[in-house]
Amino acid sequence: MAASRATLPPEIINLADFPTTISILAYADSGTGKTRFAGTAENALFLAPVKEGGVEAALATAGPKGKVWPIWHWSDLRKAYMWLKSNPEVFRWVIIDSLTHLQDVAMADVLAAAHKANPKRDPDIPAQPDYLKVQRQLIKMTVALNELSFHKLYTAGTMREDVPTVDGGIETLVLPMIESREAKLSMRICGQMMVVAHYTVKETGEGEKRQENRWLLTRKSGSFFAKDRYDCLGQWTKDPTVPEIEQKIVKKIAEMREEAA
Repeated sequence: MAASRATLPPEIINLADFPTTISILAYADSGTGKTRFAGTAENALFLAPVKEGGVEAALATAGPKGKVWPIWHWSDLRKAYMWLKSNPEVFRWVIIDSLTHLQDVAMADVLAAAHKANPKRDPDIPAQPDYLKVQRQLIKMTVALNELSFHKLYTAGTMREDVPTVDGGIETLVLPMIESREAKLSMRICGQMMVVAHYTVKETGEGEKRQENRWLLTRKSGSFFAKDRYDCLGQWTKDPTVPEIEQKIVKKIAEMREEAA
């Protein structure tokens, strides 16, 4: 059959014309060093609480001139998003530190608004619609940020959840701490990411030979969930930095584009 000569509508574009941006979700136990890892990103803006989320830890790697947009309320995040949408070229990386904290911020604002509308409501106890609203807010903001043309690095704490499998069974997984029933929200946000990585610390040796190294897991191992859609990071990266991860991904993307040309 001869190829159609119909003129394509302007809405249809080549896949190669999409901007090459990276989205990573790195999750770890509190105090492991995920914020320090995030601070190694070049020309980065943190969207985070200044105190609670440990942004001060990023000073060790980002330095005192590192930039942060404090997020105390959901409106702060919306304002930051609108500015970034209008100025996407200013920062190479935007660090959302952390999704676990943002879920708390969103819920606090939803409860405050509900209590203002109905003073008889307990200001500290969510109702079912409040959970659903917070979940929608997180998903919408994650999708919106990922569509912008800078690299994104999200952080989160860890949780262990029993997750239903496609065959009707149950699998216990260690996942980013984004709470919802049966970890559906965590899994959905993981689905928005190109890389999901578990960040951990391992000690080897004893006495004077004792060493502490940080490791980034980017392929599922046991109950720890991880993925690498670029298939270029291997399973583990020892003492990782964001520029090192970025370099590997950018190289892989260039190779795939060359092969497809």
